[in-house]
Amino acid sequence: MADPIYHSVEHNSRMGVNTHASMWGTRGIRFTDCTCSSFTALPIPLRGIGIASDDASYQVLDDEPASNLLNLYRGIAARWAFDRLSSITVKDNIFSNVHYGIHALNGTTHTIEDNNFVIPDSADPDVPFGSYGVRFDGATAYKIIDNNFETVDVGHAAYGVIVDNSGSLPCEISDGNNFKLKIGVQTQNDNSGLQIHCNAYQYARYA
Repeated sequence: MADPIYHSVEHNSRMGVNTHASMWGTRGIRFTDCTCSSFTALPIPLRGIGIASDDASYQVLDDEPASNLLNLYRGIAARWAFDRLSSITVKDNIFSNVHYGIHALNGTTHTIEDNNFVIPDSADPDVPFGSYGVRFDGATAYKIIDNNFETVDVGHAAYGVIVDNSGSLPCEISDGNNFKLKIGVQTQNDNSGLQIHCNAYQYARYA
């Protein structure tokens, strides 16, 4: 899919798009120069999801100009219940004012590379646990490399990357990730195969 543009159209303050693109069990789809956006007049939970998927394998790539996910509640929400060997690749995209950037539940060999995450203020009560750039729960054998994570107000609890239970297979958060926010990387439970190295932390109270 080349140059798709998905934008919520404001009719009144109570309406919005739930999901701009949705997939189940698909293989080989490629989003190139994709724009998914909402508008800030909506309450945060009504700003919708850019791309949502179940048991799918796909790529979200830039081919000039950069792909954009703007003013959304969630950028990419991907989960795997049956086919846990599938993966997503997200490369060269801009996530701006997206409260939950990329969330992967399970799956393997995901690649998150060379993206720019501008994470919004997480003090809003609709975002009780803090905004984040990337969160992996149960995903394994992944690479998160050469991304930029930043927020406007470094005093609020925004996370660059959260990983939970990636297990013993080799995973990495490395090769020049730049964290300019309060919490760079948070690991939870068993991440015994994870290597974190060669990243830069600015303003981070917790690396």
